[in-house]
Amino acid sequence: MTDDPLLTVDEVASRLSLSTATVWKMLRAGELPARRIGRTYRIVPTELEAWLDSRTAAPSGSAELERV
Repeated sequence: MTDDPLLTVDEVASRLSLSTATVWKMLRAGELPARRIGRTYRIVPTELEAWLDSRTAAPSGSAELERV
């Protein structure tokens, strides 16, 4: 883990332009990488970035439509 401060659910919601309720649902479903600290979750910024990169990368061999 890096020296970056851990992100709160509110901070992640703001960065992803989502509601906090949506972020909570994603955390509880195990969709977002997070650390449980006590009764709350914290997200490592570098893990969030890696998760975003994995979600936005086009799968290899996918049939993408090109606009002409």
